Amino acid sequence: MRRLAAVVALLFAACSSREYAESRRTLIEVGMSSVEVRERFGAPERVIRVATSSAAADQTTEVWECEIEAPPTPGHFAALVLAAGALVLVVAAGGGGSVGGGPGFPRYRFWVGFGSDGRVRGVTKLEGVK
Repeated sequence: MRRLAAVVALLFAACSSREYAESRRTLIEVGMSSVEVRERFGAPERVIRVATSSAAADQTTEVWECEIEAPPTPGHFAALVLAAGALVLVVAAGGGGSVGGGPGFPRYRFWVGFGSDGRVRGVTKLEGVK
């Protein structure tokens, strides 16, 4: 019974992946320069230039798409052990074949908008990546 409780506790520990990603996202604050963002967070996955209008003075001129892959948690290791056990059972039963790709680590994405002054205007919320 203790082992079952330990496995269940490990599986619930996987929920900390989003918290990790959120802690990385919140390193970026409104008003920071792009250099400061790179120093704190790192390089973006993609940079998108935004067309501007002469009618508006204060606009977002560049958007950075940022991605975070959360590190494995104890829950991921427990899922990997369970998947490996299932594979052994399938092979031992003579089933052969593939049982799937195994557990992937969670990935999250968010965007950072910069104004014409090169400073952060806003940061979006996290979005899960499939």
